[in-house]
Amino acid sequence: MKNILRMTLPAFLLMAFLSGSALAQTKIATVDLKKLFDNYYKTKLAQAAIQERATQFDQDEKGMKGDLKKSSDDYQQLLQQADDQALAAAERDRRKQSAADKLKELQTSKAAMDQFDRQAQVTLGEQRQRMRENILTEIKAVVTTKAKAGGYTLVFDTCLLYTSRCV
Repeated sequence: MKNILRMTLPAFLLMAFLSGSALAQTKIATVDLKKLFDNYYKTKLAQAAIQERATQFDQDEKGMKGDLKKSSDDYQQLLQQADDQALAAAERDRRKQSAADKLKELQTSKAAMDQFDRQAQVTLGEQRQRMRENILTEIKAVVTTKAKAGGYTLVFDTCLLYTSRCV
């Protein structure tokens, strides 16, 4: 028992001494990456650009909805004319065919509008993601440079330490 104590005690003290000197050399810094990201001027510029693009998509969609509404009204009018008993049978058949063609056009327009909406959402999402990644890369590069200049060996994001929702 004494032999084990004689061997482990010096080994333990040696390890404690060496780790103490290693800790003395370690400098730790903390940053709030979410705060840096939110207050970075390029973030605000990128968000404004995304908002402008979203506004343009909304205007385009409103135009498409207006066209769709007009086509729908035209279709309803063609249906009413096709049911007019005062017209000859051949004319009613021609108008029914015209109404059927208008319905196909209406369905195609509706599908195109849905596709446009889906594509606009994907485009905006990709643009947000690219913006976020580019800005975070810039911020991390600056933090790394500052940490090296200050002699810090570890930099922690306080957002990750204290919350579950970060940048």
